[in-house]
Amino acid sequence: VLSLLVLTPARASAGTSLTLLLTSNLQGRFSSSIEGQNDNDPMLLMAQSIISEREKQGFDIYFDLGNSFYPGPVSRFSYGSVMMDFFSYFNCAATVVSSRDISIGLANLEFLLKGKPTKMLSANITRENRPVFTPSMVVEKDGKKIGFIGVSSSEGMFDIADKQVLKI
Repeated sequence: VLSLLVLTPARASAGTSLTLLLTSNLQGRFSSSIEGQNDNDPMLLMAQSIISEREKQGFDIYFDLGNSFYPGPVSRFSYGSVMMDFFSYFNCAATVVSSRDISIGLANLEFLLKGKPTKMLSANITRENRPVFTPSMVVEKDGKKIGFIGVSSSEGMFDIADKQVLKI
């Protein structure tokens, strides 16, 4: 879940528009087959759509709403690094950490953040009462500030080591 919060008075926001490109449930579905890849690979087709949208209309910010890192075989076996590279390449500002994303392990998700511009948002995944991921982010457009808050499903499937050792 991605919540939007406008941080300026409503009357001051008149005339400001923010165009979002949103993706969700990508599930790291890169094809492992080379044959027919240009026409059949779901992630290659998504990449082509993002490029086309940028060229046609443009957008101010790209957000992913989660369920992106798992269960696609290429993403799963790379522990999500292929998806994170995809997000970085296409300037995805942030992705919400979802219940399925947690399946590759919190340590792996935290590792993916190192040196990458894409943020992972979750206000409610905590370790020792502190957020594991960035809870929110603010985007400024025409002098107006708009806040985005990531909320992860409570149905997350945490690894037993994450639960017991890290006290999640």
